[in-house]
Amino acid sequence: MVVAALLGVAGCSVVDAYNKPQSVVTVTASPEPLPAYRGPLTLESSKVEGVDFDSKTLTGGDAEIDFHALYIDERYAVVDFEIMNGAKFAEAPGQVNSRAECEAMAKSGENVLISPQPDDILCVRTSNGTVARLQVIEFGKESVTLDATVWRR
Repeated sequence: MVVAALLGVAGCSVVDAYNKPQSVVTVTASPEPLPAYRGPLTLESSKVEGVDFDSKTLTGGDAEIDFHALYIDERYAVVDFEIMNGAKFAEAPGQVNSRAECEAMAKSGENVLISPQPDDILCVRTSNGTVARLQVIEFGKESVTLDATVWRR
């Protein structure tokens, strides 16, 4: 079998050395880059750490986002997502599924106070061009668990 990329060339055929027609596989580029990482991510409010999406580590120094639960009447009410090191952040309304959509939304470098609900979508863009789509799975007094999809630049 011969593998060929035929990009809009009409009337093309592929033959072998004996002039016999061969099967052709058309190769097309994926419109969406594949994620570098996809999986659960848990941030604990009691720890001084954050997430460095560029290196996929929990760290203090190069982190782009950190989490602190704020309490009202001994109940958690809101989450303070601290945005650091030149990262941009956004709460995404509705369904945001692609890197391009998340990257376009993540424009604010300010810390964000939100009251996350399960299935809420958050977008982060690092100063190095890494983009993360974070879907809230669970939120409690001590931690927030997110389903993270991270696309590297």
